[in-house]
Amino acid sequence: RTGMTRPPSGSISQGFGGAHSALRHWDIDSSGLRLPAVLLSQIQPVGAETKIVPAFFLAGITTTAAALGLAASVGAVKNGTVIVQEQLDSLAADADSAVSIGHSLTINGKTLDTNFDTIRSTCQDQPGWPMIQDQLKKDQQQVKDLLATISSYQEQVDPLPNDIRNAKEQVTVWVPLLGLILAVPLMLVLATLVFNWLGLTVTRFWGRGNECGRCCGDALALRITAFLALIAIIALSVAWFAELGTAILTADFCVAPNNNTANLALSVSQGNTSASTYVYVEYYIQGVGSSPMEVKLNDATQDLSQLKTEIGKHEQDLKKACPPLSPEVSKSMNSAIAVCQQNVQDAQTLVAPQRIYTYFNSGVQAACSYYVPGIGWLFIVEFVLVIPLLPALLLSANSYYKKLVAFQTTDREPLMAGNVELGASANELHVAQPGVHSAQAMQVEDQDSSRRNSRVQFV
Repeated sequence: RTGMTRPPSGSISQGFGGAHSALRHWDIDSSGLRLPAVLLSQIQPVGAETKIVPAFFLAGITTTAAALGLAASVGAVKNGTVIVQEQLDSLAADADSAVSIGHSLTINGKTLDTNFDTIRSTCQDQPGWPMIQDQLKKDQQQVKDLLATISSYQEQVDPLPNDIRNAKEQVTVWVPLLGLILAVPLMLVLATLVFNWLGLTVTRFWGRGNECGRCCGDALALRITAFLALIAIIALSVAWFAELGTAILTADFCVAPNNNTANLALSVSQGNTSASTYVYVEYYIQGVGSSPMEVKLNDATQDLSQLKTEIGKHEQDLKKACPPLSPEVSKSMNSAIAVCQQNVQDAQTLVAPQRIYTYFNSGVQAACSYYVPGIGWLFIVEFVLVIPLLPALLLSANSYYKKLVAFQTTDREPLMAGNVELGASANELHVAQPGVHSAQAMQVEDQDSSRRNSRVQFV
């Protein structure tokens, strides 16, 4: 620079051999002498080394907490959903079997009715027909009553497979979606941490001697980190209160799931205790009352048992009254009755209270064992992130950035005219006494000072 007297190399070397604390106090005359760029690139930031330790430490703790919270949430939702889906699959399979049984009962019931029609058409012209006519008419009416019972049973079971599979689809879609919504704040935290780590590493390793690296590290990463952190803290606060309420309600439900399910069914039925939803829940969950489906099956059992007895009792009379009647008709009737009885027993097994309650209890246990603890983990992790970690991380990173930027701008600061000792006196440095500034030197110094102040204020 104009007006500068270069010090002897020996004095400079002696000065550079001094303590690091002395280097940062070095000043030069107003002509704008600077330390060599190579030397500046090797000087460690004063104070920034101590600032970066807590920044990295807090970043590591925050990342670990966010990752653990997200993993706990995903694991709980996944495990609970898998168990509930398995129970619904088993229940749907039972419902399919119940529908198939209903179809079989209908077919065999119609077979019985057809056999009675065959007997009438074959025997009504026989001399002994008046002897058996009334009894056959009575037996056929029992078959028609059986068909009505089977039809009522089938109306109740036919919609069940689709309803259960729809419920499974709702669980498959909405439970993971709910888990994803609850995990959004943690995802924002992880995104914040990504930019925080990027900012620390960029300014740490790439920023020295590289204006672009300094800009990216000191400005862009810091601003993105602060912006995402603000959104994350707001989202975490909202999610924290939502999860607190959800956890309280769910935990309260898990204390007495049977009674709470019955109360929920009553609420859905709008207080109507005779509604089918409430009646079934009360019977299968609380063991109170009776199931309309089981009532129908019990009626079918009685009808079949009585019909079998009556047919067996009058079989010989039928043969005497109607010799042309083929023996195959009687065998067909007995076979149809036997199939119907077996079908009814199978249906009663499928709709037994113990079997249905097992599915319900397994689903409740899955919800209470996985969903509630998963929400609890989210609640705890988000509380720790919102209150101490994220704010502390931002403050620590901000302090580090400020210290680093202050250091990186020292290469634009004038060092001094010659009063500070650097292992040698001002006279030994042979630095020229300050003179009158040239217009060019003053302009450069003003520009440097303006840029330095702008960067510090910006960060």
